[in-house]
Amino acid sequence: MGITMQRRLAGRAIGLVLLLLLSTAFPFASVSSYRSNYNGLDPIGANSTTDGNSINVSSSAFTIPANATLSNGWMNVSDNWEMDGGNGTWYEAGVANHSLNLGSTDATSLSHFGNSLSLAPDRDVGWVDDLELLALQFTGFSSESWFVSNISLDPANGSIPSSVPEGQLLAAATKAGGLAAGSNLSLLSEAWALPQVVNDLSLHLQHWLNVDSTDVATIYAQLDTGQWQELASFVGRNDSNWSAIDISIDDKLGIDSLKNSTNISFRFDLNISLQSQERPGWFIDALNLTNSGEPTNSWFHGNLNGAYAPNLNSAMVIEANTSNMSHPLELEIWADWDIEGNTNDNLIIEGSLDGTNWTLLFAPPGIPGNGIMIDGIWYYAESNGFKRILIPILSGFANNSQVWFRLRIQTDSQVNGGYGISGWEGVFLDDVILHSNRLQNGHQWKLLDNFTSNNSITPISLNNNSHQWEHVTNYGHNGPTFSAYGFEDSPFWPKDWKIEVESGTRGWTFGQSSGAGPMPGFTSGQTGAGTELGSNYVANMWTHLITPSMHIPENATARLAFASWMCAEPNWDGGAVYISTDNGITWSHFGQNISDFYDTNSTVNPHSPFYMKGIFDGSNVLSGC
Repeated sequence: MGITMQRRLAGRAIGLVLLLLLSTAFPFASVSSYRSNYNGLDPIGANSTTDGNSINVSSSAFTIPANATLSNGWMNVSDNWEMDGGNGTWYEAGVANHSLNLGSTDATSLSHFGNSLSLAPDRDVGWVDDLELLALQFTGFSSESWFVSNISLDPANGSIPSSVPEGQLLAAATKAGGLAAGSNLSLLSEAWALPQVVNDLSLHLQHWLNVDSTDVATIYAQLDTGQWQELASFVGRNDSNWSAIDISIDDKLGIDSLKNSTNISFRFDLNISLQSQERPGWFIDALNLTNSGEPTNSWFHGNLNGAYAPNLNSAMVIEANTSNMSHPLELEIWADWDIEGNTNDNLIIEGSLDGTNWTLLFAPPGIPGNGIMIDGIWYYAESNGFKRILIPILSGFANNSQVWFRLRIQTDSQVNGGYGISGWEGVFLDDVILHSNRLQNGHQWKLLDNFTSNNSITPISLNNNSHQWEHVTNYGHNGPTFSAYGFEDSPFWPKDWKIEVESGTRGWTFGQSSGAGPMPGFTSGQTGAGTELGSNYVANMWTHLITPSMHIPENATARLAFASWMCAEPNWDGGAVYISTDNGITWSHFGQNISDFYDTNSTVNPHSPFYMKGIFDGSNVLSGC
């Protein structure tokens, strides 16, 4: 579910409860009742003499016609203990190694009928979520067995943390009474982007491991979609305090492998042996990834402490050899800007085959001009950090011993800054790279200049005015990085739901409506999802609410149903439903051909991601929203 708010006009809040109902359709000529009696093992039972083992027992018991619908069913479960010969085993809830409630359920549930065992809802047939059950959820990690927790942990037959290294939340693989023998618990990180220049890449974290002598905790790493490789392993630790882990990724995975990869993922596995006695488990916090990168040098045009000068036209010229580099060619530039843009002040990219006559390589008026889209996001007067700009080069520039590229800054007589004068105003440039066949086999690339030295470039003025170029050594692209991956931003969300904010300062949220949206509130219960549950939404917002993934059986008929309330600036702002069948890699607009599904089509803003697509904006409400 995507929502975009493009203009600076504020409207009312948008509330949404998203319900996904998947139902299997059966062909019925007529409706009739069919009853099938139990025809299986009676009683269903098994004998076990080993304390702590689990035994699976299967029994085929019912016969149902292929075109029938199961409308009712129940199961009575009871135990029948035989007297032992004087050396028996006793069981008591919550007691380590003698508990009947420390296992896991499979397709069954204890939550529907007062802790009695019942069949769990089959998500292959139908699923409904009214968004009422909120709990701390991972962001950037996923797990079916680990969870986010504060230090209010249940006793677990051993030493557990009473404090957290950073903040108030940690990741925990634990259970009341201790982890049962044979447990396997895994925490998986998302794929984190590797720095473009890998140098001294290291993983750091704090952990607390309290397990039995045969239990093993292991940290793995994966580059892109390759094999998982072990980074560190710990056996049988009995910690009573936090300790640090520092792992050199360069040494473990190899610098060449890292340079040829794009992403890295981490996995934290805890394996409890079958002979293990219950112990608390594994706790981690304060994860961070550091990289030394390259020297933080770049060229800057402007004023580091205020508005840049008016009426400037100055440039840097970079010479290149494109011999044996075939078309298509692309020039890659990393830039960070705070400049007026439009037709007033811009970065202009030009090329020359003789060093004298220049051809525009980027459409006028330049960068940022009236806006530039990078990785699906529009940027205007401020880039908010270094951004990668790719510029197609004319075919005549290929396979030449000498070509020239000119990076030119032109300013007019007024404004001389981006969105107001705040700190530095101007343009930083770094890492100029030439690509050949970037998206094809035989990709070649050549680093033209990373501006580590200040003597590789001689800035010039083209209108006899002074220029404002200077070589800086304290800010550049690909410098040292510190990326923290703690758990303090873990939100209270329904299980497996996700929220993404691509642009803007705020987006979707879960909670109770407080008067700025639907009245008297959500249609089911007290909580739901919405943008700005207590106030008007903000401008320039592009945010997504993503449901859990679900399986639709082959040849089944699936139906989507949700209750929504929308009030937005008509046509300019709105929301839409998208669907993905590849785990969120690609998304397709949903419902365009369904009559009366959307309020209108987005037609007034060609920069909107919804342009010429159906949107909800509240414009169909007869009395006005």
